Amino acid sequence: MQILWCRRNIAACVELSINPLNWSDEMIVKKLVLPRQISKLQALSKRLRASHDKFTHVQNDLGRFLAGYNGEKALQFHLTPLSSKDTHLLHNVRLFHGKQFSQMDLLIVTRKFVLILEVKYMSGMLHFDRSFGQLVQHKNGVERAFTDPMFQLERQIHLLTDWMEKRYLPRIPVHGLVVMSHPHAILKGDSSKQDSSIIRPASIVERVAQLEEHYREPFISIAEMKKISHEFMRWDESHDESVLQTYKLDKEDILCGVICNSCGHMPLDRIHGSWRCGNCTLRMKTAHHSALSDYFLLFGPTITNREMRWFFHIQSTFLANRLLQSTPHLTKSGHYKSTVYTISEQINL
Repeated sequence: MQILWCRRNIAACVELSINPLNWSDEMIVKKLVLPRQISKLQALSKRLRASHDKFTHVQNDLGRFLAGYNGEKALQFHLTPLSSKDTHLLHNVRLFHGKQFSQMDLLIVTRKFVLILEVKYMSGMLHFDRSFGQLVQHKNGVERAFTDPMFQLERQIHLLTDWMEKRYLPRIPVHGLVVMSHPHAILKGDSSKQDSSIIRPASIVERVAQLEEHYREPFISIAEMKKISHEFMRWDESHDESVLQTYKLDKEDILCGVICNSCGHMPLDRIHGSWRCGNCTLRMKTAHHSALSDYFLLFGPTITNREMRWFFHIQSTFLANRLLQSTPHLTKSGHYKSTVYTISEQINL
């Protein structure tokens, strides 16, 4: 009974020196993975006509999300020295604050502080203009204005501090840094205070060390640090909205059919047990796996025989069943006309 109660009350478990999570002493990490929203946008961009009025919007959003992901990937090498039992790294933590979400690119949790890293992957000459609350990018003769990332960071610090207080988590200072991860960016600012909070990836370890030195004694125990990291992961809500709803698209807007892995032509023809490209004449046995992955990302994890025939341009009920039953990472439920197949995220591995 005591163990069951502890699972429901992490704070009580810490007080009783019970480790309900059975964590080891190694660094706890929420690993960096390709966000689901990027995979969905990639599937949508392949299956939306270039002439569609939402195509440019989708492409721009995909580019923006990919830039963010690439920026975080660029940090991995510089984070390696932080690997220890006293430092927890959590990528892409998204917490709900009652009326809004706060997305943090990277959280570094230690016994002395929590550090938020706001990662930007932007090239060109970047001028941080705090007087007008903007970041101005000069690139290829074009000048563009963006929201000052310091404003975003200050908001995240405030929201995270408030979020932790409302959950009665151990009190610990919350700090933040803006990390400009593009190797060819030229940074310019207009205040020494601002410049100290905007760094390159190579400076992360040094800044963490400075904070460690600033706070001579830990505020919390290792058990309390694990509790804070656990709460971040427990309440993390990944962005997983339907891209069709986001861009107000209908099923009729989506280009159906199997896509050629070589030249991108679609739809492929089903001929003699394989898929044949009418453009490059390449034949493929399992090209429908990629199409099923697209279906999963665009329409959800379940598919019926009728939906299979619609999306794959198949007329034969027998062929649709055979393809569904022979495809790995699909599970079947129901019987006859009520049969539904559930598609795994691993379908395209």
